[in-house]
Formats: sequence, structure tokens, C-alpha cells
Amino acid sequence: MLERIILVSKMPTAGARIGPAFVPCGGIGRTSAAQLTGAWISTGAHCAELIEGPPAGLDGVIAMLPAMRQGQHHRLVLRETIDSRGFGGWHTAYSGEATYVDRQIRGFLVDDFGPLSRDDAARRLSELIVQLVLAQTES
Repeated sequence: MLERIILVSKMPTAGARIGPAFVPCGGIGRTSAAQLTGAWISTGAHCAELIEGPPAGLDGVIAMLPAMRQGQHHRLVLRETIDSRGFGGWHTAYSGEATYVDRQIRGFLVDDFGPLSRDDAARRLSELIVQLVLAQTES
């Protein structure tokens, strides 16, 4: 069985960029051992990470959140069972300052999802991450 989670957080400093070291598990080495894959978005102010893998590996990520220093206000916004992986490794889905992308993440930190329910907003964020990665791989 595989699951997917999405975590959102405020970046530690304005304009910061994230990469493999920002992954909550402590980097690619640990995520590989835990059989985790995924993608992340960085807007300079906020980030979102879609992580997929076995439930035990994701439980390990979630258990680390209280001790993390890289960001503030980490929130788990989605946890769902999936049939298959969407990613074969780690991907930067987006890194930039697009207002639309930032708004999709920030809403989870201030509990403002516009006309959507929290669950619908989480699914929309998940789809946004997937589509951004697909757009890069098709280019």
C-alpha cells in the first residue's frame, strides 16, 4: 500500500529557495532509504511538499515535523491512499514568485481556501504539483 501526503510551511527567510535538503526527512539519502519520492514548490515565502511512499515512511516524516527548524508552521494538509507513485524520484515542481502558486499554499497556513473546502483545496494543490512536474518533463 502507498500513501501521499502534502506538507505546507512558511519559509525560514524571505526569498529562500528550497532543494533536496529541505525535504522534511532530512534529505534525499533518508528519503531513498524510506522509499519516499515526491516534488516540492517554493515561492520564496512558502513551500509545499508532496511526498509519497509506504505509510511507515510517511509516519516518520510526520513524526519529525515538531523538531524541524528549516521552516515555521508546518502543516499536514493531505494524507490519502494512492494506487501507484506519481514520481520516480524527487522533483522541483516550481521555484519562483508567482502569486497564484503562493496563494494555493498560503491558504493552508491562514485557513482561507476561498470558495473551496479544505479537502478540495488540498486536492487542487496536489494536482497543481503533479501538473507542474509533468509540464517540465514534457518540455
